[in-house]
Amino acid sequence: LFHGNEYFTYYGHNASIDAKLHQFVSIGDTIARSGNTGESSGPHLHFEIWKDGEPIDPLKFFPNFSKKSDKFQEESNE
Repeated sequence: LFHGNEYFTYYGHNASIDAKLHQFVSIGDTIARSGNTGESSGPHLHFEIWKDGEPIDPLKFFPNFSKKSDKFQEESNE
């Protein structure tokens, strides 16, 4: 998906791709269905963020996601 300002996101191993080429999508729209295509150990989301042709660490955009646990960490109110 192209997000503007040379930002792109890529999603891989999809069972299906529901968004069409050049389609505008909104928050909540289904763009693809998780799958197990290619060399994959099981159904999962392969997700990449790119800017200006270079990959960016997605954790910069999702600081509450922990690599160690592979789980989203809820922010504590304490």
